[in-house]
Amino acid sequence: MLYQTQANIEYMNETVKQLISTIYFSAESDYLLHVKNLDNSIFDVNLTLNKLTSSVINNNPLIHSIYLYNGETKAFLSTYNGMFYQDDELLKTLKTYKDVPILQPISRKMSINNKMVE
Repeated sequence: MLYQTQANIEYMNETVKQLISTIYFSAESDYLLHVKNLDNSIFDVNLTLNKLTSSVINNNPLIHSIYLYNGETKAFLSTYNGMFYQDDELLKTLKTYKDVPILQPISRKMSINNKMVE
């Protein structure tokens, strides 16, 4: 029983890692990570986030949301709750890392229906 549980967790972890790589190397993510002026590109940014939602999140029950950090504009872009959603729990979680993991899922607490879940 424990072996099967471990195998399932390893499979799920590998699946999520592959999804992250697919997302990161997609044309949509490349655009969002490198767009230089969000104000002038707001329509295209919104369309691109919607594409990520429909192509990735709606088809993968393991993925709740996607957050991308654009270093050029110093802004997080989110598929959850609006493109510029200020996610305080995410920011708290990121501050706990000396080095934020790259291309890895980050487990964290979220407020869903006014309840904190992990």
